[in-house]
This record gives sequence, C-alpha cells and structure tokens, in this order.
Amino acid sequence: MEADSVHATIERKIKNKCIYLPSDYTRLTSEARRNPEPYEIKSLDFTFCKNYGVDMVYSSIRPGKSTGDPMVTDITVIKYSPDGIITVKTDFDGKFQDLPKKRGKRAAVKPLENFTQLHKQRIPIKKHKWLHLQQLKEVIPKDCHNFYDNLPYE
Repeated sequence: MEADSVHATIERKIKNKCIYLPSDYTRLTSEARRNPEPYEIKSLDFTFCKNYGVDMVYSSIRPGKSTGDPMVTDITVIKYSPDGIITVKTDFDGKFQDLPKKRGKRAAVKPLENFTQLHKQRIPIKKHKWLHLQQLKEVIPKDCHNFYDNLPYE
C-alpha cells in the first residue's frame, strides 16, 4: 500500500536522529522525501478539533441494528455523499446500503465552521508528567526548554 511506503520513508528519515520537540518530527517528515515533491505537512493544534457530538444524523456507523447483523468491522467501503447520506458495503462486490440514521433526523451536512470548538484552550497534562518532562531538560538543548516550561499542567 502507498501508506506503508510513506511510513517507511519517514521511519528511515527519523531513525537515529535527536528529537527534542514535536516540531522536529514535522521538520524531519517534510524532509523525508524530496522527489517527486516533499510530503505536505499540516501542523494542528487544539483549535482544529470540533465538537461533532451535537446534532448527529448518525448515532453509529454500524450497518446493522440486531444480533447477527453486520458489525462495524464488517465494513469494507464507506461512501460519504455531499447530501449527507452515508452508504456502506460489507463486501467489495456487494451493493452500497444506507447506514441507519437516528429517527426523525434529516441528513444534512453542516459546514465545518458551523461546529463549535471541542476545546477552549490547550488540554493540560498531569502535574507529575510535567515534572518528569522538566527533568528531561537536563539532557536537551537549552533552546528547547521554553517549550517544556510552557506546557499547561494541572
């Protein structure tokens, strides 16, 4: 699969490298392939996560409802159409079937900007984890310390 090739290329690039910050992974991943063109990297933060749990048209992606009906693990293909309908196949040669929707819900795709943010701020880590990360500063370059100092913790 193409994804296996991508992962192998990235793994070769980061092997035996000193990595002190998450941004080091970003940089090395973008440098992992030069031809035909470098991998495109998109850095995400907490603002990327949206709350999709409200006004859900589908409560589950399980194609069946009863005992003996197909399970999520039986799905081989999922097709999302622009009108908000999701159809699935449980075998590659079979026909697409509609995914069961919640009662009374119309399938309507909301634009992503209509969903609220899931988190209002960066998620804090536990204080003991923050303290362990502070201990790591003894073995990493000083110009990386600021990242670890500014991690939110509870």
